[in-house]
Amino acid sequence: MECQLEPPHIGCYDFAGLPVAVQRRALQLQLAGLGVSVDFDLVEQLRGSVDHFVSVNSTLSVLRDAAGRVKLQTRLPVEFNASKLAVDLAGRAGEVAFDGIRVRWRFDAVKKNKRSAARPACESFDADKVGGRIMLRHWCAGDRCQPIGMRSSVKLQDLFTNWKIPRARRRELMVAAAENGEIFWIEGLRISENFKLTPQTQRRLTWCWQRPAGV
Repeated sequence: MECQLEPPHIGCYDFAGLPVAVQRRALQLQLAGLGVSVDFDLVEQLRGSVDHFVSVNSTLSVLRDAAGRVKLQTRLPVEFNASKLAVDLAGRAGEVAFDGIRVRWRFDAVKKNKRSAARPACESFDADKVGGRIMLRHWCAGDRCQPIGMRSSVKLQDLFTNWKIPRARRRELMVAAAENGEIFWIEGLRISENFKLTPQTQRRLTWCWQRPAGV
């Protein structure tokens, strides 16, 4: 059977056996034909994955099957949880409940050359960088953070995708924003590079949280 790639009749070929340039061209043509904006990263993600949906935006994903055919999947926009709570970190210690999650915090002076033992569901931050008033809330569209160890900030949506956090779980996760509005903590994930303890840290904020079973 005679087949042509423009427009691509991909099912006639062993897609994985095609030259890379031909694979890219075939995917580009299909995406354009489906009305999807084509960019290099999207094409490469499709080339490198089979039967796995790749997110284009909040309502659209695309998939490539083993034969090289591109398919669309649309979904309803994510409904973000708008709950939020401003918290004054007054005094040496405190406790607050937010959407069923209980958070405890404590300030203390940093003792040089002494490292505190790691504990589950607890993190430590530079208290002076966090500030005296924070905001507890959930993930929102456009949120960014610079996870510890990274050189620049990234979208939380991209982090959740890379770390394979289920969509339903993403809407439940709590984040904490410092006095300057920057996110310094994402529940159960990495803390922010900009708020970690350093040799210059004078005061430590110890932050512990508890999520009841089923919440």
